[in-house]
Amino acid sequence: MFLTDATCTGHAFLDRALYLPQSWAGDPDRRDEAGVPEDVHFRTKPVLASA
Repeated sequence: MFLTDATCTGHAFLDRALYLPQSWAGDPDRRDEAGVPEDVHFRTKPVLASA
């Protein structure tokens, strides 16, 4: 997920977070193959956005 700001005078990138689907969160082989850090856990998109 990305957080950006856009106005008539320009735009700016503000923040980002990795969205990890629940199906990936519980699959250690898939996580290892993709290089997903162990501290990244499943969180819904609204929870990621509010953080």
